[in-house]
Amino acid sequence: MINGVPRELIEAARIDGAGEARIFFELVLPLVRPMMGAFLMISFMGTWNNFINPQIVMQSPELQPLSVALNNLKGLYGSDYSLIMAGTIVSIAPVMCLFLLLQREFIAGLTGGAVKG
Repeated sequence: MINGVPRELIEAARIDGAGEARIFFELVLPLVRPMMGAFLMISFMGTWNNFINPQIVMQSPELQPLSVALNNLKGLYGSDYSLIMAGTIVSIAPVMCLFLLLQREFIAGLTGGAVKG
């Protein structure tokens, strides 16, 4: 990610007299912000949707994440689909809010390397 910032740009800022903190906050951080937004979104979704590890490791029902708890709502002879759908909406809400907050950075980070130039 840091290799995406041209070295010449950082050297030009140093020649102009900018300190390391100013280079980072005013030059590097705005350039890598789309990449950080896309990385944050993908990492959060990977962690949020993790199912196998919590199901194996956490045996206590109080410690299980929402995805495992939703799976446990399925019964052997029947399921309460309204409760499962309500739980699904609740589990989608944090991911949707994060995507709406980071939408611009996420799209810019995904399409940033698509066009050469």
